[in-house]
Amino acid sequence: MQKESAMDSVLDALSRHGSTVQRAGKLLFPASQLAALVVVAACIVVYGLPLNWLAWVLIVGACCVPVDVLLFKLLRRAQAVDQKRIRNRLLEQVVREQEQQRACAQSNLDEARQIKQALQDKVRALGESLSDGTLPEGAASADSADEAFASLHAPLRYCANPIVNTLAAMKANQCEQKGIAVVLDLQLPRDLPLSDVELCCLFSNLFDNAIHACESLPEGERFVQVKATTAHGFLWVSMRNSCLDRSRAVPKRSRVSFAKGEESSALPQHGWGLSILESLASRYEGTFSTASDEGVFDTELALNVGAAGVPRDEKRADDAWI
Repeated sequence: MQKESAMDSVLDALSRHGSTVQRAGKLLFPASQLAALVVVAACIVVYGLPLNWLAWVLIVGACCVPVDVLLFKLLRRAQAVDQKRIRNRLLEQVVREQEQQRACAQSNLDEARQIKQALQDKVRALGESLSDGTLPEGAASADSADEAFASLHAPLRYCANPIVNTLAAMKANQCEQKGIAVVLDLQLPRDLPLSDVELCCLFSNLFDNAIHACESLPEGERFVQVKATTAHGFLWVSMRNSCLDRSRAVPKRSRVSFAKGEESSALPQHGWGLSILESLASRYEGTFSTASDEGVFDTELALNVGAAGVPRDEKRADDAWI
């Protein structure tokens, strides 16, 4: 989140600088044209030149108006293209970091499986020793060995999907270290019609936004609640977390719905994390909404992954969803 906040600062600075230059150009360019026309007209009058030259000056001035309007439109369009290019570069950097995080999570999962297998082998050997009566004096009883072996077969698991489960475990541990109460209700199947990168980006950004918001609060007021499920061809995800209460105003919900082929629309600035979630909602023809009320921030996301787990966009690629 600190990196995403830094990206926001960079883009804001570039936007402010670009807006200042654009406003100055809009004022300076027509002002210079007007000054030049005034000087020419004054010279015609002062030096007694033919008065019909004034008509030509007026014609030139009239022609400058539509030309300036067209030029400003082109400049505005070029600025929008530049901002979009910068935004895409920053988003690509975020996605690369998310991919690295996913790879790290997968590595941790593989290591945990190896440790679990080693422990299972040790407990199995202990059980065999107990059965043969060769257990050294003072060792654990058979019941203790059976309980330990059973506990290894029933590890804490948040959902059946390995990527989401590993990421949720990492973020839950991070919440615990930061004194954030976390409640997870992830009713997700093992296989989901989203790529590993998309799943990592979705849940990682939700958790990171929530944790970042909670860090500004004193301990005891920090909480994160996440619910996720699949139903009727949709992946439903909702996040509720505590946040700094600035106004205690009537709740305001920003909701964006996407139809097939529709471009994403503007959302309030809540960081690149929510911008990525908006892009996901746009890609999967879903909905994305946020709301804040009295120190509680809600985020809801619905992705139309299609009936029976078949995504609507059959041409989906891991790196093409932004």
